[in-house]
Amino acid sequence: MIIDVNKEITKLESMLKIVETFQTKEPTGCLKYQIKGKRTIYFHQYKDEVSGKVVRKYIKKGNLSLARRLAQKHYYASIRPVIKNNMAVLRMLHDKFMEGGVDQVYDNLNMQRKNLVTPIKGSKEDIIRKWINEKKESNPHHPEHLRFKTEQGEYVRSKSEALIANMLNKHGDTILYRYEQPLKVVIDGKKMIIYPDFTIINLYTGKVTYWEHIGMLDDGKYASDFVGKTKMYMENDLLLGRDILFSFESSDKPIDTKLIKKMILELL
Repeated sequence: MIIDVNKEITKLESMLKIVETFQTKEPTGCLKYQIKGKRTIYFHQYKDEVSGKVVRKYIKKGNLSLARRLAQKHYYASIRPVIKNNMAVLRMLHDKFMEGGVDQVYDNLNMQRKNLVTPIKGSKEDIIRKWINEKKESNPHHPEHLRFKTEQGEYVRSKSEALIANMLNKHGDTILYRYEQPLKVVIDGKKMIIYPDFTIINLYTGKVTYWEHIGMLDDGKYASDFVGKTKMYMENDLLLGRDILFSFESSDKPIDTKLIKKMILELL
């Protein structure tokens, strides 16, 4: 499983804040209980400040909110050291992990050595350079359907695709995209070329992601196409959420711009 260390640290920090905020207002004492037959009876156990004796009081059904708060107190007390431990481990990993280290070794070689070396994996710079210099090819099928102009001056097949293109373009300092870039795949044992709606590259990681927008999802043919595309991508080792993204709309539920923004932020 691949994790984003910074995101995990942020999540843990949010959890710790919730726990510590609760602990400033937590009730004194602890929760005790007894099981009688099919019933569970709850008690509030605490130390009397005057006598110093331990007191155990029955919690009535009408006051179960106290039982819940005492149970929550115990849970938060147990989980707090786990959160703090995980944060410490992740911060240490973040400090010691050489981000892009493998790529950097190759990138730092002089050209004379680069010409003789086969890198253990494609250099990030080389991947991006290839992307930029690669000849842009277009989908030859039904060019007459390219009727909607984007802010970049290119034409796409729907208003929703134009919206996605414009939103992707706003992050051009981090990601680049191409519309209907050819992609070689294997379908039923045969090599074929398909044209995903968007092919996107992250300029910092070299990660390529494909994005398909499924319009008119309430149309039987479009729904069937979605199922077929999903199966085809997975058979070509392109996994949903990792390598391929899908967005949707139907006649009564138009494209959700907030969701599109969230999807794009995940690409950055």
